Amino acid sequence: MRLTRTPVLALAAAAALSLTGCASAATSEPAGDDTLGSVTMQLGWIDNNQFAGEYMGLEQGYFEQAGLGEVTLTPGGSSATAAEAAVTSGSALLGIGDVFKTAAAIEQGGDLVVIGATYQKNPFALISMSSNPIDTPADLVGKTIALPDTDTLQWQEFLRANGIDESTVSTVPYTFDSSILTSGQVDGLLTYTTVGSSLLNSLGFQTQEFLLANNGLPLYGDPIVTTRTLLETHRAELKAFLTGTIEGWYWALAHPEEANSITNSVYAAEQNYDDASQMLAMNAQIPLIETPETAAAGILSLTPELTAANAALIQEAGLDVTAEQLFDGSLIAEIYAENPDLLG
Repeated sequence: MRLTRTPVLALAAAAALSLTGCASAATSEPAGDDTLGSVTMQLGWIDNNQFAGEYMGLEQGYFEQAGLGEVTLTPGGSSATAAEAAVTSGSALLGIGDVFKTAAAIEQGGDLVVIGATYQKNPFALISMSSNPIDTPADLVGKTIALPDTDTLQWQEFLRANGIDESTVSTVPYTFDSSILTSGQVDGLLTYTTVGSSLLNSLGFQTQEFLLANNGLPLYGDPIVTTRTLLETHRAELKAFLTGTIEGWYWALAHPEEANSITNSVYAAEQNYDDASQMLAMNAQIPLIETPETAAAGILSLTPELTAANAALIQEAGLDVTAEQLFDGSLIAEIYAENPDLLG
């Protein structure tokens, strides 16, 4: 039985090399007197309810109400262009990226910046069988973990944050086939909670998990990235897109079953998802999006405490990038200042 993980993250070093020297280009085109123009967003993975807010922004007309013309949501995937590369090359105005990858590119002289984040708590989870439980990070010593090679930096930083010597934990490649865990070939696997123990348990297995975010890795998940050049030259379009996305997410979170059904039948129809299994993923991501921080500051916000925590992790991983270089939450703050009713 195969589970699809969302999203795939490229190694930061490779990303930095691929982005160095690329020039930003405008991606918004004039559409008419009544609109700001067309906007393209590069998604972080294949179509699924991880992007329900963006889909509902389209479905409910929020992007149009915000003044945008055509909005294109380009699916990602293992062979797709990473968001950081897409916005740097000019093929997208903004995208769903990765904090480590963005920081590595900035350190190499890239023009990138994070302007919001869908997940206030990163979805990475450590899954184990209940018959052979891994209850805490300390239990990892002597275990064998299936680890996607694209998530090496996050894994190393998680071990460091918990004082665990990397040599004491064996790792094998994880190609997103969960049978490697359920058959006992490994003791645990690293994946997203949205496709974690709740889904496996619904299929008859007895598994458990813990979030890395609750154990020393408080990274944002699904950060929204653009370039500082585009933030200056296309600020109105970015602000309109973020407004539509915020409204889309609030609608999706207020109507999760309907948002899940619309996503599967309209925007991810080619994936042939099962509504019930995808509803488990939808429910799993809600507490990652709605947190005490977003209750006060609003969905997608970049709060001082979390940006500082993210920057500290980046620096501890050896990347010389400050919070001010990596994050700019001014657009989100403007949106909520001008539309306080969005907070309810």
